[in-house]
Amino acid sequence: MEFKNRWLRFVYSQRLAFNIFRSEPWLDVVRHFRELSGPVNVLWPSENEIADIETVVRMANDVAADLAEVRARFYVTGATIMSDGRKSRDARPIVNFLQVVGGSRGVFDDFPSRRVNAICTDSASTYVAATNMLQGPEQRPEDRRITWLPCAVHVCNKMLSDIRCLSSWSKDIIVRGRVVVRFIKDHGATLHIFRRESTQMGLIYPCETSFASVFAMMERLLAMRSAERTVDDDSCGPWDHSVRQLARWVWWQVRHGPWWDSMSILVHIMEPVYDMLRRLDRGGLHMSRVVQWTQDVTREVAQEVRTLPADSAHFIVKKVQARCAHMLEPAHAAAHHLCSSRRDLRYYEGVVNDCDASLVREVEVYILLQIGFNVANPEYETACAQLGDFHIRRGGIASGGRDGDREAQRCTGDVETYEARCWWSKWGQCTPQLQVIALRVMYMRTCSFPEERNWVVHKGVQTK
Repeated sequence: MEFKNRWLRFVYSQRLAFNIFRSEPWLDVVRHFRELSGPVNVLWPSENEIADIETVVRMANDVAADLAEVRARFYVTGATIMSDGRKSRDARPIVNFLQVVGGSRGVFDDFPSRRVNAICTDSASTYVAATNMLQGPEQRPEDRRITWLPCAVHVCNKMLSDIRCLSSWSKDIIVRGRVVVRFIKDHGATLHIFRRESTQMGLIYPCETSFASVFAMMERLLAMRSAERTVDDDSCGPWDHSVRQLARWVWWQVRHGPWWDSMSILVHIMEPVYDMLRRLDRGGLHMSRVVQWTQDVTREVAQEVRTLPADSAHFIVKKVQARCAHMLEPAHAAAHHLCSSRRDLRYYEGVVNDCDASLVREVEVYILLQIGFNVANPEYETACAQLGDFHIRRGGIASGGRDGDREAQRCTGDVETYEARCWWSKWGQCTPQLQVIALRVMYMRTCSFPEERNWVVHKGVQTK
């Protein structure tokens, strides 16, 4: 029976056509196993049994039972629905998120909205309109509670694109780099000489779907500068007339010091944003760190652009600040504020600066969204009071004592969000309203990067 169940699950999960099991080649396989001598005989399910609807329903129920433990967590933490937009070559949207939202009621009936903590999409142009549709007064309260988040990876790519579009200076650096890489990779003689000098790494040609690959191209060019200088115009032999002029240009370009210096400056400006992309690619469950990362990116980019003219530096800083503001939602502020390692009196006592006061207001907006859209609601007032007690360490929220403080210190680095979830699971029972909100927000995904990556791999648009 165990063999039959495993076999049926394999057939259904791989979406095999039922008529395969009526074909002569398959019947030959069945006869072969039937004629084998031995103590154990393989009894394959018949075609009628495989195609029987009762068998399909029974296997579906078995799979649902196996997933019951996983689904049980969604009642507490919720699940993030991730979607990846599509655009045609002329930038027309292929997936209309507004139409998707219009049909979301059926999705929420199959997967109850109380189990959804957020919807994360990279459709920056329509996600705001979709949010307004989902949170309209005609929608059910449980649907209005769902947060729409912009994909953090997509926003970072937009930041890199903004820096690239700074001026003809940055565009020229990138275009020249693409030409050099393409020439070396497309011509066997130059590629052979290059690989002879560099056996560990190769050049990267950027793909058109992710601007982060342009940074990777320039970073690799700088790392392999000495190997590229070995590409000699004479050692490659006589060039065909059609590429002779381009070959001489590439030979001159890789020895042109000012171009390398300019590329180094551009890479240093982009590097803080690319570092954030690297961090986001480590699982996507980093809600409590996004606010701090955006602050770090803005500060580091502002430091790196000091070498540029004042107007260009101002343009880049303003663009980065605008993208960071677009990335952040009240849910990010709530995750940042509810991390136990960030408890601080400065948010509620003494002179509160504008930045901290704004952060607290964003958290209260998110609490209002989760509680019921009414500031006079006693549950909302209780949750806000518990938030203050959490930072002041007053009342029931301080029941963890020294043990709670010691475990709160673990909420740093790459495990910050994970440890924060553990802290709230263990020490948050005395403040049930705030605990529910904290656990749901800590389990949100910050980006829909897995979907974007799957699409890039599927379409094969990245050339290496």
